[in-house]
Amino acid sequence: MFLLRITFLLFFTCNVFALEISFNSAKTDDNKFSAIHLIDKKPFLCESQKDTFNETIEIICAFSQSPSQRVKPLKDDFFTLTSKVQGKTYFIIIRPREKMKLFPMIFNLQKEDKFFQSSVVMSKRWMIVGYKDKMPLINTSSTPAQGINLPIIMSKEMLPYVGGLDIKGNPIHFSKVQDVSDYIRIKEYYKDKEYVKALNLVNDTLKDYPKSVFKSELLIYRIRALFKLRKYEDVISDSKTFIRYFSADDAIPEILVYLATSYSKLSQFNDSDYFFDRLFSEYPNSYFTHLGYIYKAEQYYTKGDMKKSLHYYKKALYETDNIDLAAKASFKLAEYYLDKKRVKKAIPFVNKILKAKSDYFYENHKNSLAMAQKFSDEKEYKTSALIYEALLNAMGDKAEEYQEMLRDAGLNMAKSDDKDKAIDLLNNYLKNYKYGMYRVEIQKAKDGLFFDNKDENISTKLDDYDKLMEEYNGDSIADIALFKKAELLYKQKKYQEVLDLKFALNKLDEETFKGRDKLIFNSAVDETIRVLKQKKCSQALELADEYKIKLSSEFDEEFFSCALKVGNFDLALSIAKLHVNDKNIKNRISWLIKYLHVEFNLGNYKSVIKAAKDIKSLSSVENSGDYKTVLRELFDSYQRLDSSDMMIKTIIEIEKAYGLEYKDIERYTQMVTLASELKDNSMIVSYATKVMKLQSRYKSYTQSPYIEFTLFGAYKELNKIQDAIETLLTLDFVNITKSERARQEYQLGSLYQDENDNIKAKEYYERSIKSDSSSPWSSLSKDALDFL
Repeated sequence: MFLLRITFLLFFTCNVFALEISFNSAKTDDNKFSAIHLIDKKPFLCESQKDTFNETIEIICAFSQSPSQRVKPLKDDFFTLTSKVQGKTYFIIIRPREKMKLFPMIFNLQKEDKFFQSSVVMSKRWMIVGYKDKMPLINTSSTPAQGINLPIIMSKEMLPYVGGLDIKGNPIHFSKVQDVSDYIRIKEYYKDKEYVKALNLVNDTLKDYPKSVFKSELLIYRIRALFKLRKYEDVISDSKTFIRYFSADDAIPEILVYLATSYSKLSQFNDSDYFFDRLFSEYPNSYFTHLGYIYKAEQYYTKGDMKKSLHYYKKALYETDNIDLAAKASFKLAEYYLDKKRVKKAIPFVNKILKAKSDYFYENHKNSLAMAQKFSDEKEYKTSALIYEALLNAMGDKAEEYQEMLRDAGLNMAKSDDKDKAIDLLNNYLKNYKYGMYRVEIQKAKDGLFFDNKDENISTKLDDYDKLMEEYNGDSIADIALFKKAELLYKQKKYQEVLDLKFALNKLDEETFKGRDKLIFNSAVDETIRVLKQKKCSQALELADEYKIKLSSEFDEEFFSCALKVGNFDLALSIAKLHVNDKNIKNRISWLIKYLHVEFNLGNYKSVIKAAKDIKSLSSVENSGDYKTVLRELFDSYQRLDSSDMMIKTIIEIEKAYGLEYKDIERYTQMVTLASELKDNSMIVSYATKVMKLQSRYKSYTQSPYIEFTLFGAYKELNKIQDAIETLLTLDFVNITKSERARQEYQLGSLYQDENDNIKAKEYYERSIKSDSSSPWSSLSKDALDFL
């Protein structure tokens, strides 16, 4: 006889309209399980959603009647139960924390001696069983005649079972299998980085199967593909759709990171910050939160806030337990310190990658090559060589670039202090490429390690000079070696290396080495020109300042741009002033525009206005459109000088020149403020309407709710009550504070009361109180309700 011991642990029930929901928890021997019963007076639909392994990932039950109140989220060891209303349909969603199975309760065991699995989709009663490994109480083997007939025998399992067939004998719902096949293909396309194919197949599948059970997964892959293809506006649109319809989905953190990053890539930083903050606060330990830290760091890097950029890169590195993310963060930190010429600080982050995930360099092949070259340029040859070596190990010796990169690894290591490793790499090249195109170069490098190469090449000469300087330190021979080394470096256009020897050269006797000062100064001039052409502005300006270098006027454009880039406005102004009276009118206009820009940054707004007038006059002579390029700075100058009449005139010119552009939204807002100060309601309506139009067009509400409240006031004073109402109602779709919401609803109540619509007025007064009971608007609403 088979003995089954069942212990009931918990029973919970609640009622929503005619629906009854109960939770039961029990044990069979040592195996715990749970059951949810859903019972209604009318048949309702329940459906299991399964993954590619036929595991139930979600059960959705739908009811035609909406409840008087929604069921709060419930959970135990096996389930999470949530609900939502969409249109006129009420949904209950059950997701497993272990495993689960859905059963329609259509059998009466008091009248029937057995039951079997049924394919019905409508029933008045459903049961969901949650379990860990093995389904409780059900077995496919027969039981002895004696004793209680448990586990229950599933009749269908005792005979061959085909399932439902249609009138032609074909399996029912066969056509729906295609969306499963498409889903698998989409995953494969995405894995193979064929993002366009993945995107096209997602779109086709959603079109052919709009009610596919994989709809949420398909949307996720569409968002992923769009993000990889840098179609950020489409990412934003699809992500918002996903959040709206699948707000409880486990993929929400991933969607949030794509949404926030897409806003960042489009320079819509306020929206980006909102979704980053939501991701970080709601999912603090998620993989995608740590990935979000990296994208947030990139945003701050783009904005020039290096301190915050570093903070988020380090936060990603030290908080994640994901090796790939840690490698990515380390790589970004190494790039940052390299760009800032803080090479020693970059090296430990490279070492972290080499130790934990060296193949990351190959996964980021192009950027890794650039990094290796930068380390080499900064004379950190060993680190450069180690990066090349990591790339070599990952790509294999059959790769097209292998020979060239093996050469780079060997040559860089040869310049380091690790001579043994250099020999290994150089010998590896000589062994594998007996007729390689770099064989001579490699052989010379190898010979040079032993100082037995007698050829008069540059490397040998420099090494010889260094040996002489060390061996004869303090003697005239060492001085001559130092000077000749500096001369040789200058001939090789290694000007910075000459400057690195400046302090030692200055100790040489000036009479003996008469070309000393000229050699140092010429090196400084040529190095300044070199870095200036490479747009290395900080270096160029520092050299020019240190050595008091005055280059010819042909370099003024580059110097001006560099001065502006590093924020040295005084220098930029002094350069611009040299050209504002240029005889060539086109050149004069160009420099006047540069001059105006600098004066604006220095806060010399009267000078800005004067320069703008000159530009306008000269532009009319040349019949050019240059004047419009300074209109925005001209407007801002008038605004800072409180010149209201000229603000009005200039904003009209801006709109005429550029049309209605989002970059002018704050200027239109300033016009609303000016109109408020002038108590000009018509002007308020004109410019506030423009601001609202821009916000709606770009889905960015940076000026809300100030602009709506101001426009509402103007409409009210103009007795355009309906327009005032419609203006306030637009705030329903804007994220504002509780107090601001209470204010909006109070003012709507007041407007409806003015319109003698006391029902609407009462509704909005009550909503105002509910939104923020502690705000003064709530108090006003209470007083208004008392009056009503």
